[in-house]
Amino acid sequence: MKVLVTGGLGVNGAWAVRRLLAEGHEVTVLDVRPDFDLLPDLEPHFEFVQQDLMDVEGLGRLMTSRHIDTVAHLAAVVVAPSDPYRAFEVNALGSVGVLEAARQAEVRRVVYTSSKAVYAPITGEFAHPTYVPVTEDYPRGPTPGLRAYGASKILSEEAGRVYAERFGMDFVALRFGAIYGPGKKARHGPVGVHSRIIENAMLGVPATVGRGGQQGDDMMYAKDVAQAIVRACTSTNLGSWVYNIGTGVRTTLEDFADAVRARYPSADITIGRGFEYLGIGPVHGVMDITRARRDLGYEPEFDLASGVADYAESLTRLGIEPQAQTDESSW
Repeated sequence: MKVLVTGGLGVNGAWAVRRLLAEGHEVTVLDVRPDFDLLPDLEPHFEFVQQDLMDVEGLGRLMTSRHIDTVAHLAAVVVAPSDPYRAFEVNALGSVGVLEAARQAEVRRVVYTSSKAVYAPITGEFAHPTYVPVTEDYPRGPTPGLRAYGASKILSEEAGRVYAERFGMDFVALRFGAIYGPGKKARHGPVGVHSRIIENAMLGVPATVGRGGQQGDDMMYAKDVAQAIVRACTSTNLGSWVYNIGTGVRTTLEDFADAVRARYPSADITIGRGFEYLGIGPVHGVMDITRARRDLGYEPEFDLASGVADYAESLTRLGIEPQAQTDESSW
């Protein structure tokens, strides 16, 4: 299968590229900058195209000339709440452009990486202390702290449904839980907190998170993100257009810190009590992954301990120096 991965050099895209190549697929990567930090050993094994996501005609020519069967659309920008225009321009209109280019090139399937950020505030029985798993039927309507980002994801999902209905294209949206993995840095804001805890521990630097130690969440490792993407690209048993992807298990930031301490016993990690460690509203919950298990054959391969271990080992293997972050206000 010939796959185009937009954002294929990023935190999640790089692991998707690795898995696609390992399974024997032909991969073209599109990204805005040639940063191969997460793929230094595989650079000769895929085609890299540096191109603006907003160039719809160029995308169409690329997909047509490479005879692309499937597009995995991961490209997005990390935007501040003060810049909603950028969120809608790239994360929403950019997705529509990918869909239009795929239509022009007669691409079979587009897999879109969405997020739990599409969901309305997670409250009631779905929140603390019961954490009933959130299904794909949970109401959409993003929490105020993530409104622009979540709304751009909703718009992208709906655009995908329009193109599927109008043009017969397969469209699959994957809504991910809280993702951690190598490459998440200060530029990712508060969602980089897991990297901060691990990498500070690797360097022997104290890490303090002021609040949120009791907050339950669904924390998943980036390689499970890649697994889900590849399964969505290749599955012949699609029973839905949307799937929750996570672990299906409630964990807390204190649980995560304990997993890091187990690997680095001298780690100095302080997690404050309370909830909403991201500080962006009630977006924390457990993902119901029943549908993904049934249709995609998805099954989480990493728990906290194995995820933390693989994170550290991956940095070493890839020659990436861990980076300490000591100023929580820089998130």
